[in-house]
Amino acid sequence: MDLDELLIVEMKDFICEFCEKVGPRSPCSNNEAKAAKLFYNKLKALGYNVKTEEFTVHPGAYKASFRLPMILFILSVIFYWIYPLLSLIISIISCLILIGEMYFVKEVIDVFFPKKHSQNVISKIESQNQAKNLIIIGSHLDSNWEFPLIRKIKY
Repeated sequence: MDLDELLIVEMKDFICEFCEKVGPRSPCSNNEAKAAKLFYNKLKALGYNVKTEEFTVHPGAYKASFRLPMILFILSVIFYWIYPLLSLIISIISCLILIGEMYFVKEVIDVFFPKKHSQNVISKIESQNQAKNLIIIGSHLDSNWEFPLIRKIKY
């Protein structure tokens, strides 16, 4: 078995261990913190310089940033025949949320959701060669929420 195959097997084993020991990892959950600790320990055992970075986030806003504008849009269509001015106001709010959250990546509705703590695991791997190369490997320690519609249309 050559080095590449050995690395692939080792990575698969670690991913299996990670999933079995930690399980599903909702954002800001105890399991996500457990995953960060496991990942931290694995990198530390390999001899890398590792640190964690704490941050706060509003995890509920992520799902609502899609759902809320769609619900508001449906309400605006309903109110169009009953009270057109309210329909216009609801449509404008819907567009502001959607454009602010998705296009400008601003936290428009985050203040309405509870703030929670999470962490990143950061490691610096020094180059063995004379030339200094920078390689950034990024990942989510949490299990990403799924959009059921995407699964249903098999995208």
